Amino acid sequence: MTTATNQTRLLALCLFVFLGTFAAIVWYVMRPYGSVYFFPVHFLVGAALPFLIYAIGGTRLWFWIGMGITALVLLWFNLWGHEANGAAPQVLDWSHFAAG
Repeated sequence: MTTATNQTRLLALCLFVFLGTFAAIVWYVMRPYGSVYFFPVHFLVGAALPFLIYAIGGTRLWFWIGMGITALVLLWFNLWGHEANGAAPQVLDWSHFAAG
């Protein structure tokens, strides 16, 4: 596999930082309102995390490893996030069924 250029990896890292910062802001604002409004946080985490792992390795394999890690993080958010100091609300909704 060919490794991505440093410019491409930097772009992926910047995309992660942008989406991750936005996810943190949305999480902070939406958390008190419950799981009905929690989907934007799940979406932004799911969009940002693979790019962080890709920026580390810079190959297609690293991107797919990032997709796997992202799936595990979102599954954790859905099933056990409420036990981690309220990282995610504890209300059963459609996202629980979609995540596993």
